[in-house]
Amino acid sequence: MSVPRRILVLGAGYLARFVAAALPATTPLVEVRRRVPETAPRAHAGIVRLAADVTTAEGASRIGRELDAAPAATTDVLFMLPPSGLGETVPAQALAGLLDVLTRHGARRVVVVSSSGIYAEEQGGEVSAATPVVADNLRAARLAAIEQAWHDSGLAVSVVRLAGIYGPGRIIGRDGVLAGRTLPGEAAAWLNLVRAEDAARALLAALDAPRLVPVALIADGHPARRGDYYALLASLLGAPAPRFGETRPARGGSKRCNPAASWQALGLEPLWPDWRTSLRALVAEDSAGGA
Repeated sequence: MSVPRRILVLGAGYLARFVAAALPATTPLVEVRRRVPETAPRAHAGIVRLAADVTTAEGASRIGRELDAAPAATTDVLFMLPPSGLGETVPAQALAGLLDVLTRHGARRVVVVSSSGIYAEEQGGEVSAATPVVADNLRAARLAAIEQAWHDSGLAVSVVRLAGIYGPGRIIGRDGVLAGRTLPGEAAAWLNLVRAEDAARALLAALDAPRLVPVALIADGHPARRGDYYALLASLLGAPAPRFGETRPARGGSKRCNPAASWQALGLEPLWPDWRTSLRALVAEDSAGGA
């Protein structure tokens, strides 16, 4: 009987459940978080949940012991920890113990989840995976340092920069619109989105791509004006029209993500390219669930 490959998910949060749902039930999954909720839903019985802080020596050792205890043909890694999860430590130092463990255990491929927020403010211009990174704020600089630490590790690393993730249970801006809060940024600024199911598909495709894709930018390919997005959301929620009164830019600035080359490199197309149709369906599902 052959030993299947295993997927190690580090920083398993919202997106991890869509990854699990997209995989065959026979795929062994090890989901790592600092704290594991006792009531966390399981997509299938093959999930092992491990409480560990990947930035500490003890946490890295705990992951190593789990990998030793359950042999696998190969180990693939999804790194989903946000920049805040590394604290103030230099990323290369914070990840040193983890990188050592993954190297010793022969990780076949690593996919690092990053963000489209890494790109500089473009004044409405277009960015792609090939656009040079100019880290013009602290968060972008942190993202760039994390990406570089992984690329310098010697492991086979693919970085996937995701646009704003939304989906079941996560409707961007819902609470603010319902509360009637003034929204940051300008109505004319661009909002780039990707549905959670499509983001999960892209991560798994990066793991399985015949040739390593060093960097991918994943969005639905149809940027929305923030005013248009929030106007539709308010209408669907039966809330007052949104107000944009603050002058500070929204996180990530105003840019248009062009993910066409990245989707092509991964051999996929988004299943949810129309954010309007998707948003209507999500609000309807959310309303039905709360009825």
